Amino acid sequence: AMGLKTLNLVKRDEWNVIETWFKPDVHFIYWDNNEDLMEKINYITKNYNQYQHIIDNAYEEVKKCDIDYMFNNIFIK
Repeated sequence: AMGLKTLNLVKRDEWNVIETWFKPDVHFIYWDNNEDLMEKINYITKNYNQYQHIIDNAYEEVKKCDIDYMFNNIFIK
């Protein structure tokens, strides 16, 4: 999704695997519960331009990845 310039809202959990590759508030936004998610969606929808830098940061980070490796070893297997 980040490679398609999408703002990613990620449910915070105890594992935080996404932080292996990406940084919160730099590449994606965490949400904690349904109320928090709805508040963030409503706020972001009304203030979308404020989040363009996060979208751009995530896109640039994804471009650094080895897409062939990810596709063949993560998505296919």
